[in-house]
Amino acid sequence: MKYYFIGFILLIFLNQNVFCNKLFTEIIYQNKFISWANENNKFYETLDFKKRYEIFKYNMDFIYSWNKGNSQTILGLNKYADLSNEEYKSLFLGSNIKTQNYIRINSSRYDIPTTFDWRLKGAVTPVKNQGFCNSGYAFSAIGSLESSNKIENGQLIRLSEQNLIDCSGSEGNRGCDGGTVVNSFNYLFKHQNGKIPKESSYPYEAQKSKCRFKDQFIGATLNNFANLISDESTIQNAVATKGPVSVAIDASSIFFQLYFGGVYDDLFCSNIYTNHFVLIVGYTENYWIVKNSYGEDYGIDGYIYMKKGKNLCGIANNPTIPIII
Repeated sequence: MKYYFIGFILLIFLNQNVFCNKLFTEIIYQNKFISWANENNKFYETLDFKKRYEIFKYNMDFIYSWNKGNSQTILGLNKYADLSNEEYKSLFLGSNIKTQNYIRINSSRYDIPTTFDWRLKGAVTPVKNQGFCNSGYAFSAIGSLESSNKIENGQLIRLSEQNLIDCSGSEGNRGCDGGTVVNSFNYLFKHQNGKIPKESSYPYEAQKSKCRFKDQFIGATLNNFANLISDESTIQNAVATKGPVSVAIDASSIFFQLYFGGVYDDLFCSNIYTNHFVLIVGYTENYWIVKNSYGEDYGIDGYIYMKKGKNLCGIANNPTIPIII
C-alpha cells in the first residue's frame, strides 16, 4: 500500500507546475512531502491532494525561514504540517476562556526549589492524544487529577477523559467543541460525587457519545478544587508544593502549531484571550514544562517548554488545581 501511495503521488507530481518564488526546487518539496506523508501515515483523496501539498510547501518555507534566525523556539514539519493555521485552529481550539481567580499560594511557608519536575517523581501519566476533537479541557482536568491522586494516594491510575466529554454538558462543556477545567470539576462534584472512572472502563473515542457513567470501576475521587490568583509565582509555588496545575493558553499561533523543540517564546500569541487547556507538570528557571494532549509525536515527546516570567500566551490567566485527600 505504501509503495502504491508513493507511485500515485509521483504521477500527480508530474502534472504540477514549478513555482518560481519558493525556497526549494519542486523535486525537493516532492521528496520531502512523500517522506513526511509516509512517516505520518497520511493518505489523501485526489481532490484534497493538491491543497495539502501547497499548504505543506508554505509551512516548509515558513519553518526554514524561521529556523534560520536561530531562535530558541524551533519549528518543524510535525504531523500538522499539511494544515493551514486556520484549519488547525478550527480543529483543535475553542473560543475565549473566561478568567477566574481566587486563591494565592504563598511561598513563605515553603522552600521552593528553582527547578521541579513531577515526571521524575513518577506522578505524571504518559502523554495522550485528543485527536480531531477540541477536548483539551478534559485532558488537562484529568491529567491534574491523575497526578494529584498519585501524590496523595500513591497510585498513578489513568482516568477517563471521555466521561467528561460525554457527560459534562449540563455544566457548560460542549463535548468535542470545547469546555473548561472548572466546568469539568463542577460537573464531577454535582453529578458524580467527585468520582472519576478509570480510562480502561470508559475509554477515549475522540467524539461525543451518550453519557455512560456508572458508579463502578472508579479510579479516583475529587474532593475539592481551587482557582489560583493569576500570577506565575503562585503557579510555581502550587506546582512545587501541591502538584501539576491546569492552565489555559492561546495556542492559535502557527508557532504553536508547528512547535518542534526548544523554549517556546511567541510574540504573536495573546496573553488575554485563551483557547486551549494544558497541564504544567514542572519548571526550570527559564521555562514551564507543559504537558499537551496532541500525542507524543508533538513537540518534545508531547511536551512544550514555555518561556516563564511574561504570562506567555496567557498561561497565568486560569490556573486551577484539584484537591484529592
